[in-house]
Amino acid sequence: MSHNSNDSHALRHKLQPDDHLVADSLSQSWDSSYLKGRYNSEPALNFTTDIVKELKVYPNLMNGRGLYVGCGNGRNYGKLMDFGLNLIGLDISSVALDKLSKKFPQYANLLHHGDFLRYQQFQDAPSHANMFQYVIAIQVFQHGNMDRVERYFKKASMLLESGGHVVPAGERLEY
Repeated sequence: MSHNSNDSHALRHKLQPDDHLVADSLSQSWDSSYLKGRYNSEPALNFTTDIVKELKVYPNLMNGRGLYVGCGNGRNYGKLMDFGLNLIGLDISSVALDKLSKKFPQYANLLHHGDFLRYQQFQDAPSHANMFQYVIAIQVFQHGNMDRVERYFKKASMLLESGGHVVPAGERLEY
């Protein structure tokens, strides 16, 4: 998939007026959940190994830069980084990102806080600086109604360089 500025423009205008309210509510909910210890002692999911196996099939992806949407407190992010991936982490929960930064301080400069649908890494950079070879979303794109899920995939495709891959993993992605 390739980046198309018309697609970017279309997504900006397709954002719903209440998207910021949804994002704020999700952020607060996830912050609360992480403050209560969510995922603190849980190991990385098996999806991480499957993702790396998939990326290894395409060396340009494995050696490229990726975006991990919903990196949380790092239980999966750390394992993916241990496999040698070059990942920017994005999460809607500032509490989760704080925990991840403390657990893996060497990756703190690769983490971004915000809503995926509004994500833009470098606002003043050339468009290619905001592109990725792959976008990983473990148990993220399954949340929301069909319209929101479609917008997640559209946003992911807009962030991909030509030939890039979206790597969703989750318990339920059928609609």
